[in-house]
Amino acid sequence: IEKALKVAIKVEQREYRDIYPSFRDQAIKAGQKEAAEIYQRVIDSEEQHAHWFEAALKDLELAA
Repeated sequence: IEKALKVAIKVEQREYRDIYPSFRDQAIKAGQKEAAEIYQRVIDSEEQHAHWFEAALKDLELAA
């Protein structure tokens, strides 16, 4: 479980730090405001997922 949570954290972090921001920025450059807003919501969601997995990992480590 610990390994799965660590992988999940890294995936979520990559999504909200690297992948979706570049999509959002491309949409902004293309003048696609609605798409940029959607990508921002996805970024926010992926960041929340990372925080949930981090909390779960912390709880797991404290329980060990």
